[in-house]
Amino acid sequence: MRIGLQTWGSHGDVEPFLALSAELARRGHEVRLVVTTQADRHYDAPAGVTLERVGPDMTQADGDALMNRVIELSSPMAQGRLLLEEGFLVGEDAMRDAADDLVGWSDIVVRHHFLYMTRFAAEQADKPEVSVFLTPDLLPTRQHPPTGMPSFGPLQPLAWWLANRGISSVFGPPANRMRKAAGLPASRGVLTDVWPSAAANLVAVSPALHPRPADWPAHHHLTGFWVAPSTAAADIDPLLDAFLDAGDPALYATFGSMAGGSGARREADAQLLIDAAKLVGRRLILQQPAGASPPATDDVHFVVGAPHARVFGRCAAIIHHGGAGTTQTAIRAGVPSVIVPHLADQFFWAAATERMGLGYPAPARRKVTVKTLAAAISRALQMGNERVQDLAASLHAEDGVGEASAIIEAVAAQ
Repeated sequence: MRIGLQTWGSHGDVEPFLALSAELARRGHEVRLVVTTQADRHYDAPAGVTLERVGPDMTQADGDALMNRVIELSSPMAQGRLLLEEGFLVGEDAMRDAADDLVGWSDIVVRHHFLYMTRFAAEQADKPEVSVFLTPDLLPTRQHPPTGMPSFGPLQPLAWWLANRGISSVFGPPANRMRKAAGLPASRGVLTDVWPSAAANLVAVSPALHPRPADWPAHHHLTGFWVAPSTAAADIDPLLDAFLDAGDPALYATFGSMAGGSGARREADAQLLIDAAKLVGRRLILQQPAGASPPATDDVHFVVGAPHARVFGRCAAIIHHGGAGTTQTAIRAGVPSVIVPHLADQFFWAAATERMGLGYPAPARRKVTVKTLAAAISRALQMGNERVQDLAASLHAEDGVGEASAIIEAVAAQ
């Protein structure tokens, strides 16, 4: 078949699609992957995959500056509105043109849930489409409330109704403008018929971490984590390799796409992490974007990036922002997490790791201090690795991209 995939966002939104596209190509399909991400970020196309980048010339530095402003906002809705207006809508026309072309070429399209233009293009062309969720907390269920809301008990549907109203007030208008222009009826809500697909929703999360809610409809699928085959073979920098071997297991710290690329926030992040590691008496590997860093010492090693799948397992704990990919990579490595959530689903993953005994969360980035972060690190280290290593075995036994590919093939065959 011809299978088109389209995603938007940071590295954590691109890497899973690279993994899925590689598996689909391995299974003999003709695959195109369209990405909208930082203009100065390079990705190699997997074997058998045509990789295209579309969208604005927003660089890593531009994205860092925008994220600086987002993180300073206390309201999740205000954060979402700023990201939508300055991080997404600037590329809307280019992504819509790319979606039209991709849908016209494809037998079936697979899209990041955020890409309403891909869904609408598929509707107009009467082509099957599948939505991808990298976290399970955007699909309503009676079993738990939306992230950030208290449990309503038997009135849980009310919590989701309120969440849908709030989310739709921010993300609904641009989607409905496009639907109206295309002659399609207005949506009933972003959580109802904009982000999810009517055919299949693939949640790239391990059921060992988030058991499938009993009230999810049959077309919601927990596939397991999507791991790119290239990550297991990536090289480790010799200097990093030497630092890992030079003493007791170090802490590894990365805020991923939340990391400040320059300016005061970048310096504050570095100092926070260095001082917390020093307070608990641990060596530190600190991942930050390229640029000036504090001087390295015998106890602190700086990296711009590293193959997490190969490095994490050699560390004592991972301090990170709580992105879905980083969280599951840390669990697969069998080491505890210390999550410093910044926004959105990162709070969901922070709560989940604590609930399951897989780590200990720190306060949100706007509130965390050296002392509270050090306390969270100490708690995580005291937990030990037994529980997380048990879960790691479950994750390694899964074939997330294989499960997802089989579902895509089944939808296309209907």
